[in-house]
Amino acid sequence: ANFAIDVLGVSTAAAIHDGDPYTNGLAQAFADAFEAAGGTITGFTAVNKGDTDMVPVLTEIASGSPEMLFFPIFQPEGDFIVQQVRGVSGMESTILMAADGLLNSNYMALEETEGMYFSGPDIRYGANTNQSTDQTADGFLAAYNDEWGEDPAAPFWAHSYDATTLLLDAIAAASYDDGGTLVIDRAGVREHLNAVADYSGIIGLITCDAFGDCGSQKITVIGHADSGDVAASNANVVYEYAPGGSSLGEGNLVVPAPKPEPRVYDFSAASEIIEDYVDENGLNGASFIVVDRDDGVVHQEHFGELGPGRVAIIGPIGEIVSAGVVLSLHDDGLLDVDAPVVDIVAWGSGNPEVTLAQLLSHSSGMLGGPASQFYNPYLCSVMFVGSLQGCAETIFTTPDDDADLVPPDTAFGWPGTGADYQVAGAVAEVASGKTWAELVDEIYVQPCGLNVLAYNNPWFQLPFDPETFGYPAVGGDPVSMLAPTENPSIMGGAYTTADDLAALLLMHLRDGMCGDERVLSTESLERMHEDRIARVYDGGSEFTDAEGNATGEVWGYGMGFQIDRETGGPATASPFGQQAWLDLDEGYAVLLLLEASWTNSLALYDLVPGPVHEAILTARG
Repeated sequence: ANFAIDVLGVSTAAAIHDGDPYTNGLAQAFADAFEAAGGTITGFTAVNKGDTDMVPVLTEIASGSPEMLFFPIFQPEGDFIVQQVRGVSGMESTILMAADGLLNSNYMALEETEGMYFSGPDIRYGANTNQSTDQTADGFLAAYNDEWGEDPAAPFWAHSYDATTLLLDAIAAASYDDGGTLVIDRAGVREHLNAVADYSGIIGLITCDAFGDCGSQKITVIGHADSGDVAASNANVVYEYAPGGSSLGEGNLVVPAPKPEPRVYDFSAASEIIEDYVDENGLNGASFIVVDRDDGVVHQEHFGELGPGRVAIIGPIGEIVSAGVVLSLHDDGLLDVDAPVVDIVAWGSGNPEVTLAQLLSHSSGMLGGPASQFYNPYLCSVMFVGSLQGCAETIFTTPDDDADLVPPDTAFGWPGTGADYQVAGAVAEVASGKTWAELVDEIYVQPCGLNVLAYNNPWFQLPFDPETFGYPAVGGDPVSMLAPTENPSIMGGAYTTADDLAALLLMHLRDGMCGDERVLSTESLERMHEDRIARVYDGGSEFTDAEGNATGEVWGYGMGFQIDRETGGPATASPFGQQAWLDLDEGYAVLLLLEASWTNSLALYDLVPGPVHEAILTARG
């Protein structure tokens, strides 16, 4: 509170906690001290543990126009706040500050946290030595890195070390042998700890008080300037404080952190188009997210029933996820996407020339287009019964499609059943020795910290309209209506949330990185983003209108992505009116999720990109 008023010069602030005694206590103590120092608290509220949509709470906070927001909470709720706050009107430039619960490398690696301030323990330990073990901070960190390959993520590792040695010393002092039985006198442990004074620990001199607190009681505020260099931010102490008149004094300014000026993005023109379109076409809502290579999530807006945590089936948009799984295994040397499938699976002899690259670019020679929509030889791809391995073998070895096959890399054919991707998924399982679900979890979910990303086979389980093939009327919980399956639809069975899909688009902009975790190599991203069918055989994907008539527009295709031949930009879409596209030159991506049909959402494909692009360029001056 002193730092906010004396250093930052703010006079109004708001606080958010998550309802537990720790965060509530911190938020209340801040509010009391801030008001006692002459400031005004404009909002004091809580989020629930498990909440993902923070927009309602942030909108409530924004109504008071606070200059600063203090949210001493934990992950993952803290992630959602910082990722959504700049998209709330009135919060674009609010100063953000958190406490020790978010003072960890996982949180600070989020680009949206740049410019934040954090209060927490003073971690400038220097040559301090633990008197019981002669261990120093540098010595401990070296041992920890030898064991785990990284520094501790959270700030209290030295406190934990000193607390452990204090407790072990107390146990040793209060233990005795009673006829061969070890007895630990619990009262003696307490007595020993109460007597601790000027104990030399890694954190400094420790004295236990009447309340049982045995800390060095030094607090600092750091300024976080670079999500790519968390260590530098941890060292960037801008304010220090020690209660009780200790050596640091009551509160000292050190060096103010450089506060980066955030870009101001205005997507109101695009938002108005989307909102009007949703209303005019009787849609139940939309999710609209824009991510920037440097600034992260720069806009997040949800209309109607849709929200950031709403689970959606994403149909063929999942191809970008599926292709990435296979290419990740190529990066790891477990398979070669340019080698024939038969090199990995014996049943690949059914089409001995076909490679994974051809399967992933719909160029394997298998039947595609409208004729393949309910093509009997490939129907197992849309059935939740059986197994992925059994289905792929059936597809590749059936003689029933022989008359319809053409040589690979001679024609673009997008099987409506997703048969080519079904084969690619089965090959990935064999090459890795893991199930498709395990691969998705290891390659995407864990490194990117996703909440929901998985596959099923929904096509004959949910009520799809056979005429419009629009999004089924299942509300926000389609997963509960799906039976477990060993035969997921690799082309179109993925389901996820708007937030998580936006995180994957950002990964594509950031050279395959989710934070400091590499998901895909630069080479694999280039394969996905290039117009492979133009390069290899001068192929093209002809577009049709809502009535199925050819429009004359021809797009390219890479691996998972369609390629706009006018702009060179990768894009992806589903029959449900969902779309996403990347502008690799300008470094941004856009996600628009609907629960509609191709026929009542087609116009949005032309209406939205222009205003978004203009808003991006305007924000960059």
